[in-house]
Amino acid sequence: MIKNVHIRNFQCHKEKTLETNPGITYVTGSSDTGKSAIIRAVEWVRTNRPSGTSHINRDATGASVKIETERGSAQRIRNNKVNGYRVNGTTYKAVGGKVPDEVHEVLNLTDLNVQRQHDPPFLLTLSPGEIGRRLNQFADLEEADRVLSELNSDVRKVQSTIRRLDDEIGTLKTDLEGFHGIEEIGGRVEGAKQIDNRISTHQQNESRLTDLINRTVSRKRSLDALSPLSEAEEQQANLSHTRTQFEATGKQIERLGTLIKRLENVSEWRDVELPETTQSSQIKEQVVERSALEKRLQTLITNVESAQERLENAEEDFKQAEVDYNKFVTDELGGKCPTCGKPMEEDEC
Repeated sequence: MIKNVHIRNFQCHKEKTLETNPGITYVTGSSDTGKSAIIRAVEWVRTNRPSGTSHINRDATGASVKIETERGSAQRIRNNKVNGYRVNGTTYKAVGGKVPDEVHEVLNLTDLNVQRQHDPPFLLTLSPGEIGRRLNQFADLEEADRVLSELNSDVRKVQSTIRRLDDEIGTLKTDLEGFHGIEEIGGRVEGAKQIDNRISTHQQNESRLTDLINRTVSRKRSLDALSPLSEAEEQQANLSHTRTQFEATGKQIERLGTLIKRLENVSEWRDVELPETTQSSQIKEQVVERSALEKRLQTLITNVESAQERLENAEEDFKQAEVDYNKFVTDELGGKCPTCGKPMEEDEC
């Protein structure tokens, strides 16, 4: 509800304040006293019309109209510095032809709140439909009609969507009939996946088994390369016996050598060439032969020790390969033979 209207330099009103009463306010007076100007001043605030500067008093450079209601105050200002609104102390500039929403909230005015001098009598000249529309505005039923219209429109859209979805459902049902037996096919696909997984597992086991076999074959070749070991052991036994004989003979040769040196050192035989006897020749031959045999013996001993070391390494590799093979059969093949599939303890393959 409007409490008062303050007008400054608007048309014929240089400075005027109009106090209003609750309910309906009438503006009466003689002709050309500014009654319509007051209505136009209120409309200028409410609608931002008229535009331009034609409504400013000819003796002023600007005009303003301020309306106070129970919701606050709204003022329209037009001068050299400001062209806009001031609502509850806040200024709104450069509004153009628009009216800020804050102005409508303060004024709460519509066309129904203003009756001009030359307007026809209220409601009496309107058609029944227009009267109903105006009454709806009074009772705030216009908003209800708008909402009801929107709801009816939404209902029609939903019904149209339902019909379209029903048609799509029918089409999908028809299409689904062509997929009869899809569950059986799905079961077969799942079975195929399980078989594929088993094949993949067997391929991995095969790869690991192949690697184990290759390692076993390699170690077997190493063992085959050591097959002459038995002969070397027999030769070692013979050499040990021969060495014992050589050691005994060596002692005799040492004694003879000592005797020969003693004879050579005798002064009376120093410049005399000793005749070579059959016994001395045999002793020298035995010494040479003993030296050659010692060299052969040392070489054979070295070869035997190397062969023993290789044999020990090969035996360790073979034992490890056997452990790996048994572990693979137990962990990956469930204790079954990789060639015949029977339990390993039956030992039939």
